[in-house]
Amino acid sequence: MIGWIFKKRTAAARPAVRPDTAVATEGPDALTVRDAGLFAQPDGAACTAFLARLFTVPEIQRIDIDPGQDAARIRYAASGRSPAEILRQIAAALTDREPNGSRLDSAGPLLLGRNKSAPVSVVRHGEAVTTWQLLHELPGRVRLRHDLLVGDVNAALYVEQELKATFGVLDVSAKPLTGSVLIQFQPDQLRTDQLLRIVEGILLDFHRPGGRGYRHPYGTTAVTNTALGLGAVADFLVPALAPASAGLLVFTNLKTFRAAWRELRAVRPGCNVLYTAIVAATLASGGFFTAALMGWLMDFWDRRYHRRLSAAQWQLLADLQRQPRRAWIARQGVEIEVPVEDLQWGHVVVLRLGDMIPVDGWVMEGEARVDERLVRGVQGLSAKSKGDWVYAGSLLFDGQLKVKVIRAGKRTRAAAIGRLLEQASTPPPQPLKIRGEAFARRTVVPTLAAAGAGLAVGDVATALAILRPDYATGPGMAAPLGVLEDLYAALQTGLVVRDSAAFQRIREVDVVLLDWPPDRGANSVAAGNGNENGNGKGHGNGRSHRPVDSQDDQGLRGVSIGIVSDLPSGELERRARRLGADFWHGGLSAEQRADVVRHWTEQGKRVAFVGNCQTYAEAARAAHVAISLGDIGQHESDPA
Repeated sequence: MIGWIFKKRTAAARPAVRPDTAVATEGPDALTVRDAGLFAQPDGAACTAFLARLFTVPEIQRIDIDPGQDAARIRYAASGRSPAEILRQIAAALTDREPNGSRLDSAGPLLLGRNKSAPVSVVRHGEAVTTWQLLHELPGRVRLRHDLLVGDVNAALYVEQELKATFGVLDVSAKPLTGSVLIQFQPDQLRTDQLLRIVEGILLDFHRPGGRGYRHPYGTTAVTNTALGLGAVADFLVPALAPASAGLLVFTNLKTFRAAWRELRAVRPGCNVLYTAIVAATLASGGFFTAALMGWLMDFWDRRYHRRLSAAQWQLLADLQRQPRRAWIARQGVEIEVPVEDLQWGHVVVLRLGDMIPVDGWVMEGEARVDERLVRGVQGLSAKSKGDWVYAGSLLFDGQLKVKVIRAGKRTRAAAIGRLLEQASTPPPQPLKIRGEAFARRTVVPTLAAAGAGLAVGDVATALAILRPDYATGPGMAAPLGVLEDLYAALQTGLVVRDSAAFQRIREVDVVLLDWPPDRGANSVAAGNGNENGNGKGHGNGRSHRPVDSQDDQGLRGVSIGIVSDLPSGELERRARRLGADFWHGGLSAEQRADVVRHWTEQGKRVAFVGNCQTYAEAARAAHVAISLGDIGQHESDPA
């Protein structure tokens, strides 16, 4: 062991290692740095600066930080240079001299210090520096591991789904039991060091507040496991423990008892009354193991279901959120590869056959055919050439393009659609039985009556067999999955539903108001006001805009369809009659459109407004449901 202390300091820069930091060699390829405060917080600014400086030395391969020992063990490779030369370069990096390229370009933010007392290992692999372990590597296939994935179902699922949304990744399997992730990818699209940078950022994003997507708050299983074990022992081995099992059953259902009392006081028996009856019958029958097993299985399948629900949501969002992680930009005649998150307005992105477009922008050079189904809802391929717009998430089937970046990252149309779909498809984090209680409540009184009859003709076991069927879980499972299916079907036809309640609201609509023409905004020609002609067919004549009275529509069946517009009344009437509209109003301003909606609402009708809801926001807000034809990428504040 050879020890020394770095003492050189300057007033111009803050040293990465303080003068009392001890550094000792451990053979020809390792040394240990000890500092009482430097390594206590691995994610602190001082330790982060230490790592950034040290990894500027190309020979550094691994740094193991042990906060409990206030030490870091540094391993390095000789790579043709003598140990003395490498140590001198390490010493230069750790002193207050600013080394060349001290900013660590090969690594983004690192996930350090999630567990303040646990050791942290940072490893170099190619051009990447990461806290992940590379277990094995084959062409197009790697297996990684991270301690923070062990036992964390949410983290494993998040990493799995985020990687599946990465362009070039073919398949991912994350195992929370072992903390490992198996990734299959296209070697011509991704390299292993790029994957390591990607998974580092994904896990870091997961541990930041406000993570994306549905996450069910998995609670502890200690209560259900204890109840199951205690019930088994009481029923089959030690009957003297039956009172303890009964007490645990009562204790875990105290909230249910209170809710059941409130339901009875309101003379509205619901599911809590049914659950209370089940507990009472269980106490009377003494079948504590059966009750505990039922509770354990419901908890188990609740967890499994919510995991699959989260996976289904990510499958819905995967295509929209599948983005390349790197892009090529043209700069001074040279193509440079950069992270997609570094793209900014004005950059020129170079795209070739098979590339996914990472930004919204307009074509500066080239010709290509592009698949835009996910962001525009159009079928087939779209031809693109100079001056045309292209959108992030589109795929080049042939040709080559140079695209000027207009919107990147979270500002792209695809990102906006993804956020709206995520919002619409994320249910509240509730147990399955609570979600289905609205349906199951209808079965409570008949079930209690049938159980009473069973008790009269049989015994407590008969009544309990009638009470125990679960009427809430099925609807609780079907409703969220049905919403996801509807959202997917809508997305395939170019519709983005930002509120899942819109599906139910559309069924309730009595009147549909179509704004004509749909592509004209607030600066359209306003030629006066409108009125109605007295037979349910309103039109504008420049004098009055009073809508057709709902009483005139009593003879019509189904939904009434009307047209509102700022077009002159004569032109609008010709178009409306050709379209077969039930009524129309021409020469309307934005406020008058809202008046039409409010008039129908006051008559007890539910109105659907279809048009530019950003321009005619008051009409959209007054409607029962609003369908916008605007650009969602630019108008996320659209009230539709």
